[in-house]
Amino acid sequence: MSDSLWLGLASALTGAIARILAKVVLRYSDTRNYLSVNFAALFVLMIPLAPFMFQLTPTPLTFAVLLAASGLDFAANYFYFKSFEVEEASTVSALLALSPLFTLLAAPLVDRAAWLELRPAQIGGIVVAVLGVVLLNREMQRHTAAAAPRRPLTRLAYPLIAACLLGVNVYLIKGLFSAHLMNPFTYYFLRLLIVALLSVVVFRPDLRWVNRASLSVVLGRGVFVIGQWLTMLTALELGNPSLVKAVSESSPLFVVFLAALFLHERITWRKAVGVLLVAAGLWALAG
Repeated sequence: MSDSLWLGLASALTGAIARILAKVVLRYSDTRNYLSVNFAALFVLMIPLAPFMFQLTPTPLTFAVLLAASGLDFAANYFYFKSFEVEEASTVSALLALSPLFTLLAAPLVDRAAWLELRPAQIGGIVVAVLGVVLLNREMQRHTAAAAPRRPLTRLAYPLIAACLLGVNVYLIKGLFSAHLMNPFTYYFLRLLIVALLSVVVFRPDLRWVNRASLSVVLGRGVFVIGQWLTMLTALELGNPSLVKAVSESSPLFVVFLAALFLHERITWRKAVGVLLVAAGLWALAG
């Protein structure tokens, strides 16, 4: 297995831990008020590393692509949280898990070289892995999601737009790295600052929930979020965007086992099938 796929798996594992810890964080605040604090805290955590890892080629193109990628990421986060306001969690999680398919579908249009690198078995592996992730997401939310009335089809546009933006944005980020305009650390560091500022302006969060206890939980989770993103971005710098996106989005595979181990959640037959599909897809990608 290539280094990029190993890093993608590391991203999925740290992302799974961050997802488990999110349940603890959201005891203190709702997602709208949490978003800006989360990005600001992550930015502060990375400041000590900046003197050693910051690398930037300051050209107009650099800042144009950086702002475009950060803007797409912020828009994706907006539609992500909007999705949970209008639709049940199981449906939203399943649709968001489709983002690697949007990466794959966009490849012939935006990165033909990356598309031609893919073998038929790898394309099939991406599809199978995504199906497994969708099944796992739906099953993990099935017993906890609140009952919701039937929604108009247009409500499903929110998570699909978020998935599309997340899936396509990897090509802008890959472009920054391929042109040596900045490294993964620098992109993530600056992106955190930009999205934190946009979140404050757009969401006008209520920060009364922030205290020593809640902030310590946010910072503790932030270590794993940083690990998730830096490993994913480094994998993206090294590898094919479609493959990296599919592997890094396999965190539900690890969530199943972590939740069973630490939260005593039951592994149902649907979860088992989802795990097998994800494992089969990853095996095809590594072949």
